[in-house]
Amino acid sequence: MLYRELGSTGEKVSILGFGCMRLPVKGRYDKIDEKKASKLLDHALKNGVNYLDTAYPYHSRSLGEGG
Repeated sequence: MLYRELGSTGEKVSILGFGCMRLPVKGRYDKIDEKKASKLLDHALKNGVNYLDTAYPYHSRSLGEGG
């Protein structure tokens, strides 16, 4: 995995990020399939990804909001 320094923090961030906007769901978009999502996240982390792109509204419960 390749990493870049994050500004002047000294932190090394993977150049490949894991986007959490489209995690696997059960039926509706607001019911994340936790078993499948955990498998995907575990794989990314075990392979050196340490940048996770997340935001609260990605899987919002209100119709029309989020991903």
